[in-house]
Amino acid sequence: MIQIFKISDELTKSLESVFEYVKTDEQLQCNLNKLYTFSAVQSNNLMNTKYISLLQELMHETNLNKEYELFHAHCIEYKVGGYQQEHVHPPDDLSFILYFDTEKTGSTILKFDNESLTVDQIRGNLLVFPPHIPHSGTTVETSKRIIVGALKIR
Repeated sequence: MIQIFKISDELTKSLESVFEYVKTDEQLQCNLNKLYTFSAVQSNNLMNTKYISLLQELMHETNLNKEYELFHAHCIEYKVGGYQQEHVHPPDDLSFILYFDTEKTGSTILKFDNESLTVDQIRGNLLVFPPHIPHSGTTVETSKRIIVGALKIR
């Protein structure tokens, strides 16, 4: 199941403040030396922060909360030249990416056996996909801010 949900402007704007919050809290910033993210600021898990209620609202707005439980979410803000290497998200049951910018740069590439799907970042779009699908992010030429999440079946 690959789906794209449109998140309300109000919720998108409320969640957007997480990027400034992470920049001011060094304990929330993740060490990227062992990850797939390059030239970016990434947070640790946001589940124990003041953003949990907004993340739960995201689940409710999409009706994903009826079948899934959110157990992990982190934000990434890419600098110019930043990118995401190909990776998967096991053992999650479902993964998502929420986009905060609209640029024809920093697209998400989902790879299948003989083909790929390119998803451009559009503000307020929530891409939901199975975690076993290899995916990557192309090089960012302007800016890219996302929240990445992991869901488990209830």
